[in-house]
Amino acid sequence: MPAAELAGKTVIDTSNYHPQRDGQIAGLDATSTSSSELLAGHMPGAHAVMAFNNIYFKDLGSQGQPAGTPDRRGLPIGGDAAAKRAVADLIEQFGFHVVDAGGLAEGRRFQPGTPAYSRPLDAGALRAALDEG
Repeated sequence: MPAAELAGKTVIDTSNYHPQRDGQIAGLDATSTSSSELLAGHMPGAHAVMAFNNIYFKDLGSQGQPAGTPDRRGLPIGGDAAAKRAVADLIEQFGFHVVDAGGLAEGRRFQPGTPAYSRPLDAGALRAALDEG
């Protein structure tokens, strides 16, 4: 990671941990850390936000809807409060409702294998799925 170049910048982590691809990572397997927390540890001084990791990339271009649309799909984010504001604005511009999951540690609630992962849910249903995860 180019840590020095990323210091002070917002970094959107869109990745997901898949042990069959990435190998076993003890902290992630034990859920004592989230994949975004692990990434943030390699970028001291950067402001990491976990977002866009639970939507298929092609759906970003086809499922966005104007604000106020009933059942508008929600996308979760987690991370630093100030950085989340900028990422939330981007998500809204793409046509999705932002559901703030909290800090980076909360990213584990919308990673693969959780009820909130990769499901086209409106904001209310997404909040409920995050609570289950």
